[in-house]
Amino acid sequence: MNGNSRPRGFSLIETMIALAVLTIGLLGAMQATIVISGSNSGASKMTRATAVASQVRAALEARKREGLIEDGFFDTCATDLDDRAGGLTGLTTPFSTSCVVDLDDYDANNPPIVPGYSTADAEVFRRLVVRISDSRDTTVDLLGVVVTWNDGSRLMTHRQVVGLYNRTTISASTEL
Repeated sequence: MNGNSRPRGFSLIETMIALAVLTIGLLGAMQATIVISGSNSGASKMTRATAVASQVRAALEARKREGLIEDGFFDTCATDLDDRAGGLTGLTTPFSTSCVVDLDDYDANNPPIVPGYSTADAEVFRRLVVRISDSRDTTVDLLGVVVTWNDGSRLMTHRQVVGLYNRTTISASTEL
């Protein structure tokens, strides 16, 4: 054994390279955490929007077409909501949009369609109902329930459709 040999450690250059590799790895892990967190948040909002749309759809079905007409629901059509209607205002023949109702505005001035709609949801989501007509079939009114929210710089939408029978055009022998 040589008397001048000492245990050799890491040089400064080796340590700096190791720290650079470690830093790049940690930055990648942090970026992945941010992306996963954003995806989780988006999925949570989509899940909640689905629940909100289902509540509205069930409430519309319970009210039936005649109840909505008697309550003047379709008398409150908005003209400035086409961009938020989830693509349901640009339908092609035989379908056409006859009305877009801002459900949040309607509920503020009338007995609510969905009782117990939470303030927390109202701060995040906007609820619209789009009345769709089918020129081939006058026995059913289609209502598109559209729930929108902002996700950063993007407008997100969730749509559900419910069919309400026009009982005045259906014969007594028709089974519903």
